[in-house]
Order: sequence, then C-alpha cells, then structure tokens
Amino acid sequence: MRRRGVGRPVRVERCFAFVDLCGFTAFADRRGDDAAVAVLTALRTALREIAARRGVRVVKWLGDGAMLSGTDTSHVVALVVEITAQAGAGTIPLPLRAGLAEGPVIMFEGDDYVGRPANVASRLCGAAEPGQVLATPAA
Repeated sequence: MRRRGVGRPVRVERCFAFVDLCGFTAFADRRGDDAAVAVLTALRTALREIAARRGVRVVKWLGDGAMLSGTDTSHVVALVVEITAQAGAGTIPLPLRAGLAEGPVIMFEGDDYVGRPANVASRLCGAAEPGQVLATPAA
C-alpha cells in the first residue's frame, strides 16, 4: 500500500554537506541548557539565512548539526565555506566540521535521500577535525 501523496522514488544528482558543531556536548555540560540553546539558535539561524541566499536546502537538523543538499555543487561548497568562516570568526561560538560529496542518489518520499554520496558526506564530516572541511574530489 502506497502512502497518499507519495510518488515513486526518483534518481537525482545532488551535492550533500553535513555540518557538525565540535565540542557541543562538553559545552552544554559545562555551560548549561540556556547557553546550548543559544549556540544551536545561532547555528540554525545562520544556516537558514545562508541556505536561502545560496539556493541550498536544509534537508534535516541533526541535533548540533545539519544535512544540506543542492543541485549546484558550487552553491553547497560556498555555504560550507561561509558557515565555517562564521564559526571561526566567533559568530557561532564553537568550531564546525563538515563533509561534502556529490553524485546520484534516490530521492525517497520526496524529502529523503538514499545513496552513496549522502553516506560519504556524513562519514567525511565525522572524520573531519574542528574547522576542517573534507570533500570527495568531485565536490
């Protein structure tokens, strides 16, 4: 039985980025809930603004990070560079790490992506050091 309003899965080309605040859990433990919420608000506000301006979609929020996608790799890369610079400049009080990858994926239920590029971008983000952006050669 198919869910109402959900079309068939479609193969699409996308660039993915995962961004993650470094040291967030320790920061929240040390500074408390109000400070943690302030950092998350700063990150999400900045990501929403940059994503809207650059034509990049925030696919989902991941606690202290986000999954982003776009049809134009240069726009996704520019977003990651910009948000990482803001974190480095103190606009966001914790450093970010990021991972980028592009390629074909299955768009599933209209708002989820399944495929190697999304997985690789996530893994690259997890391997990055604070302030570092890791990307596949094509991204």
